[in-house]
Amino acid sequence: PIFCCLNPQGEIQPGTTAQVLWIFSPIEAKTYMVDVPIHILGWNSAIIRFQGVGYDPQVMGDTAPFHNISSWDDHSIHSRLMVPGQ
Repeated sequence: PIFCCLNPQGEIQPGTTAQVLWIFSPIEAKTYMVDVPIHILGWNSAIIRFQGVGYDPQVMGDTAPFHNISSWDDHSIHSRLMVPGQ
């Protein structure tokens, strides 16, 4: 798969946060998107769109700004899903 969630199930208690870990494995130089449903007990589900950009390092060479990116990096992009009443 292009996007693979390492921890696709679990509970997040009200007022807390959790990391949802992903592996992005592009097979060609293009932009990939996937809509992921988030199921919330007793409430409507939500959809979060993930986007990743694959690139060819042989074509882009040193111009690619994507070198040494780690999915474990603390500076990664974070999203919040706000649930009413929380």
